[in-house]
Amino acid sequence: MVMEIPLSLYPESWQAWAAGSIYIILLVLGTWFFYRR
Repeated sequence: MVMEIPLSLYPESWQAWAAGSIYIILLVLGTWFFYRR
């Protein structure tokens, strides 16, 4: 990530990483299916 977020703001950092990862995966799959059809 370009922006470094202080861990004190995110005590549950693993949930933030999981949400970000799922969002990125869905975005990549969406664009991949869009260009593949």
